[in-house]
Amino acid sequence: MLDAPTFNINVGSSSSSSRVNSKTRPASDVETYERVKSQLNINENESIIITGAGKGFPIVYVSDGWVDMCGWTKTEACGRGGGINQGEGTNSSTLQRMGKALQEEKACKCQLINYRADGSPFWNIISIFPIKENGSTVLFAGQLQDYSYHLS
Repeated sequence: MLDAPTFNINVGSSSSSSRVNSKTRPASDVETYERVKSQLNINENESIIITGAGKGFPIVYVSDGWVDMCGWTKTEACGRGGGINQGEGTNSSTLQRMGKALQEEKACKCQLINYRADGSPFWNIISIFPIKENGSTVLFAGQLQDYSYHLS
């Protein structure tokens, strides 16, 4: 069973202020995130990333916990592709498995080597979940856990 934050996938419209910088992302992803963010049960201490469902999975939100773990600022991360932490040692077959799950709009959990903004590697367990609106996947949410200390 996936260990993950709770996401309410019966999303309704809402308007609220945002930390998302609309100048760096496709407007549709930002607008979608704006609609769903009040429905997401996000703990800022957890390492959470929210991406659009379109090509490249553009990042629309990262939590403070993600910033602390990965070293990118929110401004640096938002608008970049969802593979921001991938690098030379990231296993390609694991990425293919993740990609297949995303294409099928299914949840998945993978262990892989990721890289911080400073280039230092870390073992990561990532749980990814589709966020649906009216039956269609509109965003993906990922919860990252640094497992380097378990494997060293």
